[in-house]
Amino acid sequence: MYRLGCSLQEIRDKICDHQYQDPVGDDCPEELRKIIDECRAFDPSLRPCAERIVDSLAALEKSRSQGR
Repeated sequence: MYRLGCSLQEIRDKICDHQYQDPVGDDCPEELRKIIDECRAFDPSLRPCAERIVDSLAALEKSRSQGR
């Protein structure tokens, strides 16, 4: 699988052994970046439940619409 520039073994090593994650874009608001990082925590027990994600996104949308 060298189309991606590395083998499946190299991808597995980066993700599983080194806990690699693609970076979030520099233009991503910090509040949204925090939610994204919580959702992709390597330890599944640290990831928020769907209800908390929805609540966090709703609160973020509300604060942004109010100009904060």
